Formats: sequence, structure tokens, C-alpha cells
Amino acid sequence: MKCVQCDSINIVRNVQILDLAPGGFRNLKAGVEKRPKAMIFKDMRAVDIHGNVCVECGFVMLSVSKGGAQRLRTDKSTAEKT
Repeated sequence: MKCVQCDSINIVRNVQILDLAPGGFRNLKAGVEKRPKAMIFKDMRAVDIHGNVCVECGFVMLSVSKGGAQRLRTDKSTAEKT
């Protein structure tokens, strides 16, 4: 893997991307609502975001797992049909 910013191969892979929430840290997530038009109970589906950090320039490359991306696509396409 190379950094998309500076082409370095000095990368720290698969680091957790954290958010400070009330009560402590939690993993940052990417999500879609399966029922976006609902007033309540929108049925949010989310997957963890992971990162790769370039040691040379500090650039952070974010990603989700392949399975997570597929679940988001399926949930998003279901939501767009309703």
C-alpha cells in the first residue's frame, strides 16, 4: 500500500478511528438509514471505519471492510426503493 498523498510505503495499517462520546471513546462509523422518510425509527445501519496513516506526511486514508461496504450499498438501495 502507498500513501495517496506522498507515495510513501511507510504506512500504519488498520488503526481504529475513534470519536470521543459521552462516557468514553467509540469507533467512528459510516451509516445509512433504511427508512429515511420515517419520522422516527429510521433503522440506521452502520459499519466501523478503519484507517491507514502515513508516517511520512500524516495523511489518513479511511475505509470500511468490503463486507461492510456491500451491506451499506444493499441498505441504501433498499431505502431508495421505498
